[in-house]
Amino acid sequence: MKLTRAVLAVAATAIISLSACSGGGDAAPGSAGGGASDSGAASDGGGASDGGGESAMPQPDLEGIPDPVAEVGGEPISREDFVAAYEPLFQQAAMSQQTTGQAPDEEALRTQTLEQLISSRLLAQAAAEAGITASDEDVDALLQTIAEQNGMGSVEEVLAAFEQQGMSEEEVRADASEQVVIEAYIAQEAPVAEPTEEELQARYDELAGQGQQLPPFEQVKPQIAQQITAERQQEAGGKLAAGLRERTEVTTHL
Repeated sequence: MKLTRAVLAVAATAIISLSACSGGGDAAPGSAGGGASDSGAASDGGGASDGGGESAMPQPDLEGIPDPVAEVGGEPISREDFVAAYEPLFQQAAMSQQTTGQAPDEEALRTQTLEQLISSRLLAQAAAEAGITASDEDVDALLQTIAEQNGMGSVEEVLAAFEQQGMSEEEVRADASEQVVIEAYIAQEAPVAEPTEEELQARYDELAGQGQQLPPFEQVKPQIAQQITAERQQEAGGKLAAGLRERTEVTTHL
């Protein structure tokens, strides 16, 4: 499930990619694969603050997290999968709150992480029941999308980034396959409309109005479209998962 969480993290933070486009290419690879690289950077903690005397990046409290954290339809969600999902969300929250000096709300983040994992598992199970599968070409296409969203040149670079975080190519492709079938299931059961030109322009104007230095509209339009589509897919997936949960036995231990 680790790559699935990483993909969602990329979708949820697509604005970071837009900012990176205007500030140079170095920022995007730092968010490679969403969750995959964040935890590695975070474990180095004070590296970014050594020169400025600032406090090190806070670390998540992982003590007391059970294994498994939940069972969905009889299938366990392991502590390992939970931690792999939780750490990048914690680091994103920590970075966003650096300016305020406030610590991330770990209880809320744990709940959010667990609910997302449960939803993903429900959707994956439903996709399997519907006979939806992912081909090698489908998996490569998803990994190429991740590469493009994070300033990487190839699928091989994505695989190398995940390998640095302890995920083998087999694990990455297995998790990517799950993400493909989830997206296919959502598209089959609750297709979302593509954003219109007016919606794309409105989102661009909204981002620009927040003081961000963005590239020209035509240059970032594909990224904005991906962001809006991902948001709609997440909303549709959430509604589907809620319905599936009503008729599936779910037990949580967190």
